[in-house]
Amino acid sequence: MPQGLALRACCWFLGALAVAAGVTGPSYAAGARPLFQLPFPCGQQWTASTYGGHKPNTNSIDLMKAGGGSAGQPIVASYAGTVSFSGWDDGGGWMVEVNHGNGWRTSYLHMIERPAVATGAGVARGQQIGRVGSTGDSGTPHLHYQQMQDGVTVRAEFDGRPVTTAVGAPQTLTSNNCQSGGGHTVVAWADANVRSCPGTGCSISSRVHAGNSYPATCWITGERVTAEGVTNDKWVRLPLAAGGTGYVSGIYLRGDATGGVTTAC
Repeated sequence: MPQGLALRACCWFLGALAVAAGVTGPSYAAGARPLFQLPFPCGQQWTASTYGGHKPNTNSIDLMKAGGGSAGQPIVASYAGTVSFSGWDDGGGWMVEVNHGNGWRTSYLHMIERPAVATGAGVARGQQIGRVGSTGDSGTPHLHYQQMQDGVTVRAEFDGRPVTTAVGAPQTLTSNNCQSGGGHTVVAWADANVRSCPGTGCSISSRVHAGNSYPATCWITGERVTAEGVTNDKWVRLPLAAGGTGYVSGIYLRGDATGGVTTAC
C-alpha cells in the first residue's frame, strides 16, 4: 500500500458466497497456471500493495493507478474464462469472479457499479468486466485482486512473472494485457509441443495441454503435420511465459485450421 494511505480492510467474499461459487476447498490438483495479465488495459501502470490483515491472506493485492485517477478506470479480464459470480457482496461490493478452468480463478472487488458481465458469461482476456470503484468494505477507489488455485489465494503472477509485492513493499507494474496481433485465444484439444519455429524439427519451447486456453497473436504457414487423419500446414504463434514466442501446429487446436486465429503473421 502506498505510504501514508490507509485502506480499510478489504473483506473477501467467504462462507455462503464461496459455497455458491463452488469453492469449498481443494478437490483436485490445479493444472498449469494460465498466462495471467494485469487486469488493466495495455501499457497502463498500477501500483500493487498488501498489508498484514489483508483477507483472505497477504497474497491478495490492492491495485491503484500510478499517478492517481483510479476511480472509473476500466477493469479487464486477466485471462479467458467463464464468470462464476457477478454481483454484490457486502465486503467486496460490486465484484466479479472468473473461472479459468483446471482449478484457477481470479476475483475483482469494489467495482464502482454493477459489473459489465453477468454470471455464466464467457469472457476473453482483455475484455472489460467493470470499472474501478470503492464499494463494499473499502475506503478509497482501488481494485482488490486475487488469483486462486483450488480455492486458495496464491501469489499473483502477471505475464509469467511472480509479483514481489509484500507487506510494506509495494510494486509498480505495467500491463501487458494487449490485443496487438489480434488478441486471440485458442484452446488445445490435445497435448502438444510449442516449438521455436513452425516445424517439427525446431526445438521445443513449451507445451499446450488439452482443454486449456492460451493467448495467441497470429498464424503462419509452415511444415505440414498429419494427426488423426487430418493434415494441416498452419502454425499459431503464442507468447511464452518465459518471454519470446513459440509456434504450435493448428492441428492440435480446436476450431478451424488456425484455431480461430484470423490474423496472419
